[in-house]
Amino acid sequence: MTIRKPTIIEAVQVAENDFVVVNMDRLEFPGGARRTHLKVTPKNGNGVVVVVVNQDNQLYVHRAYHYAADTIQTEFIRGFSDPNETDTESALRELKEEIAADYELMEPPKKLGMLFPDSTLLNSKVSAFLVRVKINSMKATQNDVEEALAMGQFVTQDELRKQIVAGKIQDGFTLAAFTLFSIQ
Repeated sequence: MTIRKPTIIEAVQVAENDFVVVNMDRLEFPGGARRTHLKVTPKNGNGVVVVVVNQDNQLYVHRAYHYAADTIQTEFIRGFSDPNETDTESALRELKEEIAADYELMEPPKKLGMLFPDSTLLNSKVSAFLVRVKINSMKATQNDVEEALAMGQFVTQDELRKQIVAGKIQDGFTLAAFTLFSIQ
């Protein structure tokens, strides 16, 4: 089956900030229908989600508030890439910023795969990484003061699965990254 892409009639940028460019583009589809489509494109590359596993094979999750959805989610560490960072560098930076623990890497980060968080609206890809760490101690606070994060904790894979089944974890990054981690 061949899919024919729509034709861009007009690309219209409607907003921009330090992180994204927002377009409301006019498209014509192969059958002649014309529609506008919203597209959000990250300015600094893409994003990462980090599955952090400690020496006891437990997974790190924290609670985070996200303004766009106006919700607090239990999730893995995640974030945007900075300019000129590799995906691996982004994963390690996000880990350092968001984990509430003193840790040592047990091995180099392993890329689990690529995710498309919302391919209808977002022009972005997210690299999922596995990072194994040895926890020396948990901290009273986390390092990132620019985000609304609650203290994290390590949970077993079974505990995480139970939270998912109970509907307590709804973050798409976390669900997709956990799936990639679980099938490896």
